[in-house]
Amino acid sequence: MTSLRISRKAKRGGACALFAATLAVTGCGSSDSSSTGASSSNTGAKSSAAIDTAALGAPKKATGAPVKIGLISAEGGQSVNYPESGTAAKAAAKYANDYLGGIGGHAVEISFCKEDSTPASARACALQMTRDKVAGVVYPVGTSGGTIASIVTKAGLPYVTVSPSSAPELTMPRAHSINGGFFSYLGAWPLYAKQQGGDSYSLLFQGAPDVVAATKPIAEARAKAAGVKVTLVGVAPGTPDATPQVTAALQGDPKGVATAFDTNTCISVIRAFARAGSKAELWNSAQCVTKAVQDGTGQKVIDDSLSFDVADPEDKTYQAVMAKYGATAEGFPMFGYEAMLALITGANAGGIGADVTPATVEKAISSAKDVPFPSIKGATFTCDGKQMAGMPSVCGDTMMIADIENGKPTNFRVFMNKGQAVK
Repeated sequence: MTSLRISRKAKRGGACALFAATLAVTGCGSSDSSSTGASSSNTGAKSSAAIDTAALGAPKKATGAPVKIGLISAEGGQSVNYPESGTAAKAAAKYANDYLGGIGGHAVEISFCKEDSTPASARACALQMTRDKVAGVVYPVGTSGGTIASIVTKAGLPYVTVSPSSAPELTMPRAHSINGGFFSYLGAWPLYAKQQGGDSYSLLFQGAPDVVAATKPIAEARAKAAGVKVTLVGVAPGTPDATPQVTAALQGDPKGVATAFDTNTCISVIRAFARAGSKAELWNSAQCVTKAVQDGTGQKVIDDSLSFDVADPEDKTYQAVMAKYGATAEGFPMFGYEAMLALITGANAGGIGADVTPATVEKAISSAKDVPFPSIKGATFTCDGKQMAGMPSVCGDTMMIADIENGKPTNFRVFMNKGQAVK
């Protein structure tokens, strides 16, 4: 467990910076492949794969009366549109009803609402959840988590997300962020640098000077814990030539350079990195290894890099669920799948029993220990408020790493779990 204390301002600035930059970890961008290349992301299931029924396990039908679980999906916004995440969450609920016995033996009934990343729509969806008397709320990914979490948790409803991007999602009672998201990246990069014999790394990420200043103490704290130094360099969105920023990041011969951007800025930064001819390794977030980025930079420079991510699209159960229940493989469905199953399996692991209410769901999730992380074999989450000091809502600190071969991430494995490198 990493110990760091940060202000609400730092949490808000740091989290939103990287989440706005990394579409694979946030809802801060459209999943439309024409604009982002997201359909080539490593987080999609294999749409043509046959159903591996063995991966689903033995059928275990939910027999109890339906219990409502709220699902709020970021859809239809000008820059945020992830319908595939909502579809995948629904598929996960169906899988749970057919193979996991539902939640406490009860069938999960989805209370669904779309929000378009405006405060008004987020508030409307949150209030709908309170009127529908749901037992818990799932918001997989998006930019409205702060608004939604504030309303539903104050109403006594447990809230689950995979991609926290606001202070309420990181700190409020009854809010559960299954993964540290931004903070998991900040933990994994310095650990990897140290593991590879380095004493420093640089982080190039999408952020204005005030965001870089807010993020710096968090990044430095996690780097210090790993025994390395970090240099942070912000790059404005859409920067056509990132040579000055890349040059600054390469000062001091860092072991690696980590990236986290939207597609176009990824292209600019990686082009500048390739021109620099540095011996530093390139560590990309998922959005910086998409086909759109490779088309703009050339596959070779991507093949020479590593991909860091918070999901394993090669997980056989995930692929089987997506195939059986007709969820799309395009875009970023993984977050919906993970968030819905985290609420259900977390409650079941905590011994919820047949009385499924907001209070019993919250008690069960908060008491469950080392619950298997959906889709990531060998990783777990525990929502006891003790996994990351200063951020009691964070339940896990897992990060995957993958090799890039022929332009595609492969050989996914858990690199970091609970703040520690997995060898």
